[in-house]
Amino acid sequence: MIWLLFLLDSIDISLTSNYITEMNKPRPPDAVISVMSKKLRSVYALIRSELEVRGLQALDISHGDLMFVLIHSGPQAMKELSRRIDRDKSTVTSLVDKLEGLGFVKRSDDPADRRASIIGLTQKGEELKHEFNKISRIALERFWHGIPQHERITFMEILSRISI
Repeated sequence: MIWLLFLLDSIDISLTSNYITEMNKPRPPDAVISVMSKKLRSVYALIRSELEVRGLQALDISHGDLMFVLIHSGPQAMKELSRRIDRDKSTVTSLVDKLEGLGFVKRSDDPADRRASIIGLTQKGEELKHEFNKISRIALERFWHGIPQHERITFMEILSRISI
């Protein structure tokens, strides 16, 4: 995914070189929450910067998971979107409302359930695929820079076992 701790960037470009050196030193396991929090803020800053450069500052980090699912899996029922991005229905409704207002998604009736809606990308939303893929590549390159493939796999295995 492109919007995650999925992209824990290793350098926050706004930090001084001394702080960067300090931040990248190995930390004791008890510091994991603090370190992950700092890395996540760095990722968010990078994504926001990349969105702004592309004139997409109206999009927020919170739209990323939803857009990712629609870009990679096609139209989805609201209930399925809620499940897939692990957000409650009211949050998904707010995200969809905003994206619909920006012209990136559209609602249509669910033929299987008249009370439900199917959310899909508009033409404008489809056009974002290329930009999202670019942002993802930039973030992933920065995130994994200098980390060998076997350590990347180990990192992802460990993340998947964390129970919080």
